[in-house]
Amino acid sequence: IGSALITGYGRQNFGTILTDTLCITKTGTTWYSFLGPYGQPGVWTAFATSQDSLKDPVATEACTLSDETPILAFTNKNFTHIVQWTGTGAATDIAASPANCTILRLSGGRLYASGQPSHPTRVYYSDLGDPTPWPGLNFFDVLPNRGPVTAIENISGTTIAIFTDRSIQGVYGDPAPNSGFTVQVL
Repeated sequence: IGSALITGYGRQNFGTILTDTLCITKTGTTWYSFLGPYGQPGVWTAFATSQDSLKDPVATEACTLSDETPILAFTNKNFTHIVQWTGTGAATDIAASPANCTILRLSGGRLYASGQPSHPTRVYYSDLGDPTPWPGLNFFDVLPNRGPVTAIENISGTTIAIFTDRSIQGVYGDPAPNSGFTVQVL
């Protein structure tokens, strides 16, 4: 595909197929996605989106819908929603997903998003088992006085590490309301 800007990378187990996904863009709104089994040749596929990825870095994560359809989710600080691409047609916005995020991470069956300039300490999360529903109350704020969220990493199952300017915080358990999750400085 010639020279292009690598915008993000996601690796996900789609059912019984282990797949690497790499999302890159070449110009304007023309995006390319590589999808192939681990260690084997794959295919570059072009797709369109209304978002222009050349302005800022793009966070990318490989996910699956509730029916196990693989999707590529991506966002950046200029996107009005998280965007999804199912491998065919044009990419579409995920309605009601948080805007202007710079961080995406899949963990414990949920897609997490953060890095919003307007809420730098807030972490949003999708419904369990499907990265497309984003109910308005699905968020929490990290512990105060530690700076903005800079990264989220999957530790295991429902445990994630949230990196801020001045701390690493562990989130233990499912963050859904009334589920009893905890946030602790590590």
